[in-house]
Amino acid sequence: FRDGKGNLTEMHTSDIVPIDLNSILVHNERSLAELFDKVGEREKGHEFRQAAESRQLAIEQTLWDKRRMAWIDFDLQSGKLMGQDMPFYLSSLSPLWHQAHN
Repeated sequence: FRDGKGNLTEMHTSDIVPIDLNSILVHNERSLAELFDKVGEREKGHEFRQAAESRQLAIEQTLWDKRRMAWIDFDLQSGKLMGQDMPFYLSSLSPLWHQAHN
């Protein structure tokens, strides 16, 4: 839905960049980097570390809302952060749980 209005036929989930999923991906990429380093696959470890750093930077640049001081999902269709009328989402804490923040 766009801003919580509409019905199930109007959902466009494939156009949403979710903060919770991207935070989990940063955490997983870092975990994979550590695992590859431990088994001697340093090049693969480096690749996953770079991916985590790039994703974390994208989270900070795209999903951080200075006004609300929180990370928010991004709507690709509207080109805006979602839920402008909502002050807080539980998913906004995902970067803290997964250490996907600066």
